[in-house]
Amino acid sequence: MASPSRSLEIRGGRASAEASVAEGRRRQDALAQAALAEALGDLRSDFGAPAAAGLLVNRSGWISDRLDDGLAWREHAAVADGLAVREALRFACDRLGVKVVEPDEKGLFDLAEAVLGLTPSEISATLKALRPGPPRAKPQQTAALAAWVASCGP
Repeated sequence: MASPSRSLEIRGGRASAEASVAEGRRRQDALAQAALAEALGDLRSDFGAPAAAGLLVNRSGWISDRLDDGLAWREHAAVADGLAVREALRFACDRLGVKVVEPDEKGLFDLAEAVLGLTPSEISATLKALRPGPPRAKPQQTAALAAWVASCGP
């Protein structure tokens, strides 16, 4: 059981919280679908139809109920937000007919080597060259690599 200092109270009871989460999820799904449809339109006009979307595997399998977890541990709010965004993107991809590939971040470079047929240094150099300017942060490079692998791969 969580300590009282770390837990949150539910105003209006659990049913109210569940209804709020469901409504938020519905809105998030709709926004994700609209934004992805717009992005796909831009991609199609510039490059052709995307082959797939790459979403890194969820490593938060230990969370069985996000509402309970979020209420018990404020620190987990960012994890819950990330999972909700991932679910909304998965929903949007499904609705728009985009294949989703979910590689595991820990094995992503090994998978990329096999799928792309490149060495780690070639992969790193390509990721760094994607955008001129300051070096891209690791999360952006990892996301780009997941998308690259998804478009070519497994």
